[in-house]
Amino acid sequence: MMAGLFAGYEALVALGLVVLLFAMFVWEKYPADVTAAAGAALFVLLGFVPTDQAMGVFSNSAPLTIGAMFVLTGALVRTGVLESVAGMVLDRAKKHPMLALGFFLFAALIGSAFMNNTPVVLVLIPIVIRLAAALNIASTKLLIPLSYAAVLGGTLTLIGTSTNLLVDGVAREQGIEPFSIFEITPIGLVAAATGILLMLAMGRFLLPDRREEGGDSVAEDETEYLSEVAILTDETFTEKPVKDIATFNQPGLRIIGIKSENKVVRKDLDDVQLKKGDVLIVLAKSSELLTLAEKEGLRVGQRRGVVREGEQIAVEAVVAPGRFSQGTRLSSLSLGRRFGVRILGAHRHNHIAGPDLGAVVLRPADKLLLQGTAEGLDELSEQSDLVSVTRSTARAFRRTKAPLALLALGLVVLLAAFNVMDIGLLAMIAVAAILILRCIDADEAWGSIDGSILILIFAMLMVGQGLQNTGAVALIVETITPLMTSVTPFVMLLIIYALASVLTETVTNNAVAVIVTPIVIGLGQQLGVDPRALIVAVMFGASASFATPIGYQTNTLVYGAGNYRFSDFVKIGLPMNIIVGLASCYAIYLYYGL
Repeated sequence: MMAGLFAGYEALVALGLVVLLFAMFVWEKYPADVTAAAGAALFVLLGFVPTDQAMGVFSNSAPLTIGAMFVLTGALVRTGVLESVAGMVLDRAKKHPMLALGFFLFAALIGSAFMNNTPVVLVLIPIVIRLAAALNIASTKLLIPLSYAAVLGGTLTLIGTSTNLLVDGVAREQGIEPFSIFEITPIGLVAAATGILLMLAMGRFLLPDRREEGGDSVAEDETEYLSEVAILTDETFTEKPVKDIATFNQPGLRIIGIKSENKVVRKDLDDVQLKKGDVLIVLAKSSELLTLAEKEGLRVGQRRGVVREGEQIAVEAVVAPGRFSQGTRLSSLSLGRRFGVRILGAHRHNHIAGPDLGAVVLRPADKLLLQGTAEGLDELSEQSDLVSVTRSTARAFRRTKAPLALLALGLVVLLAAFNVMDIGLLAMIAVAAILILRCIDADEAWGSIDGSILILIFAMLMVGQGLQNTGAVALIVETITPLMTSVTPFVMLLIIYALASVLTETVTNNAVAVIVTPIVIGLGQQLGVDPRALIVAVMFGASASFATPIGYQTNTLVYGAGNYRFSDFVKIGLPMNIIVGLASCYAIYLYYGL
């Protein structure tokens, strides 16, 4: 190795590498995980991190816990739990829009306390846009509050954000007693209450109103298709009015007509009592159509001809200019007879494709949702005027498994709260359980894990180990200690919080957590101040990031969705950073009795 080249200067070289690493994060020439991996490789090549210690970082429980929590959140998406919450918000919005607004903020806050907040925000973004329309306000007034509520929710528990888990993991390696799942909750409640009150007081003045510039033009994550659902039996769906049948009252499904005895009813559909042979004309997301297609007693879409045996997969296909564009009626297609494929739905941009599915007259650029075997779909794509035949990313919801997914997450939280077992082990046991119980498929489970975040964490753990080995952490502590001896513990908390917060606004919060945590532990031990309080200041400073769209993942999501400008976040985010920071530090000061 090359360590001998820097004999006596290892600490300074290591600090120089960290400064360079942070500069690369800010520059954003490469993704954060690539930059972190390169930095870790340098520390290993220079001999600052021996091979055994480099491999040892993979035994840290924090990244494994984070990965398991990603999977548990993915199960909540797959079982329709998050979609159902979103539907409840929209139902409230019809009668009590302001109550719905409060409910959606509360849902984002509480949901983010127990699951990864990125998918929570992804699911709620289209709901917020529709809620804004119901309230007749610009979605730019609500999307930033959505992100901020998710960020504040992440501070309520140890599992609320990957940053909290990572700080706890680094602290454990430094000999600090593990944090319990709810230890930081009182401080998080203070931060959340302060942040929400601040948004209510200042949001109307500092949040932009940008309807005319496209802020409300965000498309939903799934295409909405025109389709038909036939009732095949006299059971389950025929004994009560439509409004009382849970299957047909889902947020991604709208009934626009009911065909019965050669008549089509378009009004007062909620009170209609269905019977065998009736057909519902619906507008539905692809996930909802696939869910209905798996229900016994229902037939979704146009199915004529013989369905081939084998695994049925769903694809989305676009109609190309050609034979289909000459006014072919969808009911005249013989895809079932020729290819064993059934048509589940049809979509036309900004229009309902027809009065019902069979009456759709196809045009170029129409999109079809198809289901069949892989062989049949391959033949279809080769012999028809359909282009861009791609497998749909949508999957049927497994709503009957929702209680199991909620139970798994609830037990992780409950058992961790009573210190029955390490939270990482509990989370991994829960993952095994939801996989065995088929709440989520294995490929979806692993796909829900954000690998770039895990690579970033492991790489930064190597960098943190290198800083320890070279004496860089000790050097920083020795330099800062004289400056801190003259300040009160409360001011010390403010300085640490501000350092973590400023760094987080420019570089990834997980990197900040790994670098700063060992420093504040050493600082607390030198000055006789409880390191636990200083560690919590790092957790909150590195998590509660409001002032830039790149400071936190959820900020980046709404930044694009709401057509915001960088300055929009600065206007409201800077006061949020300052005031929430002051409140959090004061709560930490009182809670730990400094």
